[in-house]
Amino acid sequence: LQYAFFFYGYGTYLHLGYEWESISADHPWINTSFQHYLHHATSIKNKPYHTGFCVKCWDQLFGTMHPDGVAKSAMCAQQRGERSREVWEKTVVPDYSVLLSPSFWSPANFRELKQAAKSA
Repeated sequence: LQYAFFFYGYGTYLHLGYEWESISADHPWINTSFQHYLHHATSIKNKPYHTGFCVKCWDQLFGTMHPDGVAKSAMCAQQRGERSREVWEKTVVPDYSVLLSPSFWSPANFRELKQAAKSA
């Protein structure tokens, strides 16, 4: 029961993508949600990254640490001043409401989008 609680609790933390301040993205022996993000976002067929689940010793032993380290983590970006409230407020968010329209998902609309992409 304890193992199941840890396994699912830690797995949930990894998939949330939230970087806790108490567990830095460059923690020396714990894989964080940032490393798990890298695992899903940058691993390719013959070069997986961060496959050690909760501890980094396996990744360090088998050379599966991401070469960029934590340079792109949210905490590092905040320290460099690249992630701030001002930057976030300037972010242009696309209008996704068109996705809620049934006509958007019709095959005819996809044909039109495909033709528009070819002519662009």
